[in-house]
Amino acid sequence: MLRWIKFFIHNFEEIMSGSCLGVMIAALLVQAVVRAVAGTAVAWAEELSRFCFIWAVFFAMALASKRYEHVCVTIQFAKLNQKIRFVIRIIRDLVWVFFNVFIAYSCCNVIAESIEFPEISQTLNFPKYYVEAIIPVAFLLSSYRILEIYWKHYKDGTLKDLTI
Repeated sequence: MLRWIKFFIHNFEEIMSGSCLGVMIAALLVQAVVRAVAGTAVAWAEELSRFCFIWAVFFAMALASKRYEHVCVTIQFAKLNQKIRFVIRIIRDLVWVFFNVFIAYSCCNVIAESIEFPEISQTLNFPKYYVEAIIPVAFLLSSYRILEIYWKHYKDGTLKDLTI
């Protein structure tokens, strides 16, 4: 059981993003088949696929942070020595983490207002703040994964390998 929990935590972004994409594709497939066969539309399929797409994108953002595969321009630092590049990376990642926390905090305020005055989705009939909740979750998860990279390298004694 513990092994399964560790696997889930380590692969959380992959599992969630893949699951959201799978549900999205299934909903769109249902929509296409029903339109082709019955000549009508399934009301909930498009909305579900849109919500799953939003969740998949934000989980993929956290996944890119986890794998350190996000977009960044580093050519301007190529001629600097390794120590300076390392310091620049730490500063850049700290700014990134603080930005993520700021966005998550700001979104929590908006979601708190959405909870107080809920907007209900038209076809699925549930509050939209469930969909919006992915934003602070993904930004905090992204920050956690960035800090996790530093912690793993620190434990392994390979912190200097994190140069840009």
